[in-house]
Amino acid sequence: METLEIKNSSAISQINFEKEESIVGICYTSSSKVYEFYCEDFENVKEQIINAHEKAESVGKLINSLRKDGSLETIILEETNEPEKV
Repeated sequence: METLEIKNSSAISQINFEKEESIVGICYTSSSKVYEFYCEDFENVKEQIINAHEKAESVGKLINSLRKDGSLETIILEETNEPEKV
């Protein structure tokens, strides 16, 4: 896993890249939780994020755009507080 520390963003503190699973993990500044997104075109998305960061462009805006166009798909983990019914 590769980690990209984001120093110039008010929204995102770090991004994790897990190539084997095609997952991009995003840690927002407002939370210590990492939100995971599936990415079919992993290398292209990773390159876009790194380029935006290196050019001091808004990584948050890029992430938002990638989520809207479907390049990053939210991974939803089902959690329930209800006991299983037998």
